[in-house]
Amino acid sequence: MVGVEYIVQFAPRWGAGIAIESEVFDSNQNRLGIVAAPVSFFPFGRVRTFAALGIEFRERGAPKHALLRFGAGYDITLPGHISISPEAQADWVSGGTFVYVFALALGYGF
Repeated sequence: MVGVEYIVQFAPRWGAGIAIESEVFDSNQNRLGIVAAPVSFFPFGRVRTFAALGIEFRERGAPKHALLRFGAGYDITLPGHISISPEAQADWVSGGTFVYVFALALGYGF
């Protein structure tokens, strides 16, 4: 999947935002993409944990499914307000489907 996530850090350890992802590789999950609203907690240093509620879109014409995502990542800051964050996520999709995601997020701070 390829996606975009925007997070506003509204307190020193808390943030919220929106995530939009689209499937670009063939997947046996038949996922077209997701839209989710993550809430992030930064417990210490550059560690981020998050939970999100969202909607998963599947094959055209198929019903949409509720999605609950939990995850964690570590922010590696680079020069020029750029960051790289390895992340591990677990999605529970209504109907009993579990999807495990390992991601590499690229970020830009402003």
